[in-house]
Amino acid sequence: MKIILVLSIFLSFNLVGQTFNFGTQQHWGTTGDDPISKIIKTSDGGYIAVGFVENSNNTHTGPVYGLGDYWVIKLDNLYNVVWEKAIGGSDYDYAYDIIEYETDRFLISGESQSPISGSKTVSNYGSSDIWIVSIDISGNIIWQKNYGTVDGFETLTFNSSVKMSSNEILISCSTNGSATGSKTIPSYGSSDYYIISLTT
Repeated sequence: MKIILVLSIFLSFNLVGQTFNFGTQQHWGTTGDDPISKIIKTSDGGYIAVGFVENSNNTHTGPVYGLGDYWVIKLDNLYNVVWEKAIGGSDYDYAYDIIEYETDRFLISGESQSPISGSKTVSNYGSSDIWIVSIDISGNIIWQKNYGTVDGFETLTFNSSVKMSSNEILISCSTNGSATGSKTIPSYGSSDYYIISLTT
């Protein structure tokens, strides 16, 4: 059994004359594999984390839609769970990154092998696509998009989303697909670096 472990970590070392020590520890998980990928501080003073969940038991009480889903956990400033939910389709879906792109609006990026099913409402181009999901502060889905190729496999790189401006977000991933699906640039080799610009 693996668990999501969120630490308020203060290592014992000196930084500008300050000594840091271990602080609060919390964990959440099920009887399956539940790795965390990213946690960020939110504009309301709390935190939000994303990862992967396989089962519906222990500290995940909601449904799991497929073989594994995005797992989103909203925390308050004391690391208490405000809400948690799975987002996914009938196959494997892995969430790797989350950013707050405007106040109380979040962008989750990951990869999906699921067809339209569960909470997924967009079709894959190929066997594994980049799946972008926008949610509000309560975890409600605002919109979602898929990016991928018909003949390739798109994989997200960790910590891969960055807000460039008020109307542009960059997503970085790797691809081995040709100029098919939503990809208009041919690949150079077996696996290439791929940048997606999202604009409003």
